[in-house]
Amino acid sequence: GALPFMMAHCPNAKVITSIPQGLKGLKASYGDLPYEGVKAGDTLSIGKRTLQFVPTPMLHWPDSMVTYCPEEKILFSNDAFGQHLASGSRFDDENDLSVLYYEAKKYYANILMLYGRQAQAALKALKDLPIEMIATGHGIIWRSHIQEIHDLYEKWSHGALEKRAVVVFDTMWHSTEQMARTITEAFQEKGVPAVFYDLKENALSDIMTDILTSEYLAVGSPTINNQMLPTVASFLCYLKGLTAKGHKAFAFGSYGWGGQSIALVEDELKAAGCDIVLDKQRLLNTPDKDTLEALREAVHTIIE
Repeated sequence: GALPFMMAHCPNAKVITSIPQGLKGLKASYGDLPYEGVKAGDTLSIGKRTLQFVPTPMLHWPDSMVTYCPEEKILFSNDAFGQHLASGSRFDDENDLSVLYYEAKKYYANILMLYGRQAQAALKALKDLPIEMIATGHGIIWRSHIQEIHDLYEKWSHGALEKRAVVVFDTMWHSTEQMARTITEAFQEKGVPAVFYDLKENALSDIMTDILTSEYLAVGSPTINNQMLPTVASFLCYLKGLTAKGHKAFAFGSYGWGGQSIALVEDELKAAGCDIVLDKQRLLNTPDKDTLEALREAVHTIIE
């Protein structure tokens, strides 16, 4: 957005951009400026240092490109390896690594998950570069844990899942919540770490961070006006957009009349690319001890 201002004050400068998409996008937004397009393998001498350009389309924009400086062994990685994180300390080894890895995972889960193939292509294009520092477009700079974040991107981009369960729900009168708690406990009883998220209390971005590497996903909603609750519909729309494929999933919920929401949830899980491993779990009215025990046993069966 500052390009027109910068060019007005730096009339001899050139704007280096990827071709064709970067050039196309800049012209559409800012009109004619002194652009110079670069492609894979192009280099630019800036005196004592050289810049090499590597296109990384759809990571996560069509015009995305990373820049490598061989003299300093710095990769300017644009969106790759970044985080939505601000800190008074600039480098990875100056920050709490558990926070840094979580924020990197959160960024990947919510921005790059649907571009797994493109992430793999980018990693392949960068694999032969000797990198001693990764200067991200936003977030902390990597210098001591470059191999670790590279390995995490390999894992995430290939959709590797851990034996872990995520239970997501909303509830009106706590009946669906009782089911969610029972399902969570059932996973835990079989040695599968599990956590449940109330959609009234938890941000979608935090939920997706956990779903990224979890094998199991259960989603629950009561029925309102023959539909699922709007919060559940919003979550499933978000999930489907990120193409969270390969999770073992099922739908659940309590109902008073028709109970149409549970089938709708299952349909959306299928559309998102999940594998349905347990038939719709529908409980009429307030669940009692026996119905909750039956639900617990049903969850046990998919683990066994």
